[in-house]
Amino acid sequence: MSAEPTPSSRAPRPPLVALATAALLDVADRAGIRGPEVDAIAAREPRVNGAWWQRLGDGGAAPESDLPVVALAAMLGLSASEQLAIALLIALEEDPVLTRLVAALQAPALGSRPMVGLLATAFAAAGEGAEKAYGDLVDGPARLASVFLLRGDELPLVERRMALSAPVHAALRGLQIPIAGVTVGARPAVPLARPTVAEAARYAAAFGDDQQALTVRTPSIAEGRAVCAAVAAAFGAEAAFVEGEPVAGLGLWMALRNLVPVFVCELGPSERRRLPALPGYHGPVLALAGLEGTIDRDSVAIPSWRLTVPTRDERSRLWQESLGDEALAAALARDHRHGAGRIAQLGRAARRAARLAGAAAIDRSHVRTAAWTSEGPGLRGLAEPIDDDVADEALVRTPSLRRDLELLLMRCRARDELVDGLGAAMRARHRPGVRALFVGPSGTGKTFAASWLASRLSAPLYRIDLAAVTSKYIGETEKNLAQLLGQAEHEEIILLFDEADSMFGKRTDVKDANDRFANAQTNFLLQRIESFDGIVILTSNSRTRIDAAFTRRLDAVIDFPPPGPEERRALWRTHLGAHHELDSASFNQLAATCDLAGGHVRNAVLCASLLARRDGRPIRLPDLVAGLAVEYRKLGRTLPSELGAATSITPEEKP
Repeated sequence: MSAEPTPSSRAPRPPLVALATAALLDVADRAGIRGPEVDAIAAREPRVNGAWWQRLGDGGAAPESDLPVVALAAMLGLSASEQLAIALLIALEEDPVLTRLVAALQAPALGSRPMVGLLATAFAAAGEGAEKAYGDLVDGPARLASVFLLRGDELPLVERRMALSAPVHAALRGLQIPIAGVTVGARPAVPLARPTVAEAARYAAAFGDDQQALTVRTPSIAEGRAVCAAVAAAFGAEAAFVEGEPVAGLGLWMALRNLVPVFVCELGPSERRRLPALPGYHGPVLALAGLEGTIDRDSVAIPSWRLTVPTRDERSRLWQESLGDEALAAALARDHRHGAGRIAQLGRAARRAARLAGAAAIDRSHVRTAAWTSEGPGLRGLAEPIDDDVADEALVRTPSLRRDLELLLMRCRARDELVDGLGAAMRARHRPGVRALFVGPSGTGKTFAASWLASRLSAPLYRIDLAAVTSKYIGETEKNLAQLLGQAEHEEIILLFDEADSMFGKRTDVKDANDRFANAQTNFLLQRIESFDGIVILTSNSRTRIDAAFTRRLDAVIDFPPPGPEERRALWRTHLGAHHELDSASFNQLAATCDLAGGHVRNAVLCASLLARRDGRPIRLPDLVAGLAVEYRKLGRTLPSELGAATSITPEEKP
């Protein structure tokens, strides 16, 4: 057996694991345990003189291998028994010979995780006896900070097995292993507006004894992550994003790695999240959330920082950094209210679209393609994209209706700076959102006009799927709507509530629970639409069906009357194009006799096109009459007698 080393005032003490191993060998000697496991450890480890136990508190005499544990001991105020246990548990994760020794000492119980009783007995000489060591191991600072865990809840405390929590083991050993539900750093990278970075530093400077937490609110998770990373950087640290419940030992892992925890919270209206405790961590805490819900910590509300859209100049700078084209960047910044996260996302997608098209440079068409193909997750589950690219000449309307639509288009384009130069009362209550109601019978072109508006604004248009949004479960409908509106706000998506009466209808007297919940949904929509910063279009057959409170909050109510003869003539011409054999008299006859809206004209032209294709010729008047006959039957009306009996369909072919 090796000679026992003796302590000197200058020599470093033996490593903690050597002291812990020597203590286990002493247990084996006292119990008379012999075997290959004991002999293997005794042959490789020098026996330690008992005087070394007195040097455990001397951090300056610690060997380099013990410095992480010594630093942890200073941070938490750990006893000698706790330090020895931590060093031994680290070694047991990596030393198979040592694990066999522990298993032999605990026989006939199975397993190589050490029991509390074994370590308390072994480390009694390092402290004030076995009872003190036992108390330190089961209820000391290390256990409270989740440095190690006690496994086997069904067992007596003395028989429970000890193991290091995975995050603490990784931090003490310098291992870069993934921690479940935790991401270090903000990816993908999102360049931030300079005022946002400066504000992040100001929020960091405001932390103190009376404030140790902050909620960052934004519909853009990518931008929110970048902002949280900027706040953490102001502390000289890195952000670690936590999704779900934290694993044991996470707080200490954060402290040891100089990380700032950021809890990612997905909340709906009226939902509340209490941030979990992180034993062992005592620094600043951030939460990243959308615009809904409440977040608190220790039953105290947390201050919030709601991110705003950058100014036009800052948007131009961000676009230029992303695309490299100064003129294009200025135009995009002028026409779109995008945040930093959305600009970074569209920039990446536009560069990809340009490469796929083989283009030498990026232009607005690539950015438009990017906007249509890079919507956030979950949107298509609640809304349906309307991909129609409507040319300006395709919009056939009366002069007054055309003026109303052009005015709405101007309002949408100028919404970011509309109140600049106006009075204080206007600036105080202005929000850049635009809310419009299109009213008119079915088929008068309300959805078509919404597509025209989206085409002019180069913005995606999504029609709300009411069946997917509404839910029988209390609060789910509001949660779905909040997700839709928040995402549309961030991505500058135009939302179309087609047949909006079902969601924006008049509130009723409360007679049962269904009425109460329906009114609650209407109240939520009323509040959320008023604060909505995007563009939303409602359609209805009658404005009287919409709750008056909504009507007061609308920026535009546009009537879509049935088209008159002049509009119907233009509708026939724009739908037929050039592949037909109709003369002016035929167009006049169709416009004068068929009082149908644009939707029915479209269907009649499609039917006529089928008949003309069958015969391999241009469209003729009888083909259109046949299509009109189908439409009139669908409406339960009789085909005008002025059109005569001319038709291209033989009796047996009638649809």
